[in-house]
Amino acid sequence: MYFDSREARCKTPYGAVPCGTEVTITLYPDADDDVDRAILVAHGEFADSWEEFELSPVSIGGKKALRAVYAAPKEVELVWYHFRLI
Repeated sequence: MYFDSREARCKTPYGAVPCGTEVTITLYPDADDDVDRAILVAHGEFADSWEEFELSPVSIGGKKALRAVYAAPKEVELVWYHFRLI
């Protein structure tokens, strides 16, 4: 599974974003990965809030990828995230 938060093909826009901004997250499974689903788990540190977003399968350049669009919180927040692969 490939993801690099500094690459535009994986996370757009890069870095800190204004409140409410939509952020596109894309994972690129290797051809031999046996992953059926992926969940983006986002933790808002200040509010101690947790949200989960399922990534949808997409085809990019003929290759399988998994993508979700995440809206940054409406209030200033530090968001940590990780993925749950199923």
